Amino acid sequence: MNKEDIEIVAAGHTCLDLIPTFTIDGKVDKLTNVLVPGKMINMGKCVVVGGDLLQMLVYLSAGSV
Repeated sequence: MNKEDIEIVAAGHTCLDLIPTFTIDGKVDKLTNVLVPGKMINMGKCVVVGGDLLQMLVYLSAGSV
């Protein structure tokens, strides 16, 4: 058996989901009152999870945030 050089290619991507915590005082009637272009808002800690939308939905449904 002869030894030959083999070229291996690994293809794919890495996805990190950043889930922010909004630290807003008081009641908010509409999300558009908070997320306004150019307006800065105070954010709390951010949770970083690896994966995609499905994993994020599972994480959120578990009540971890």
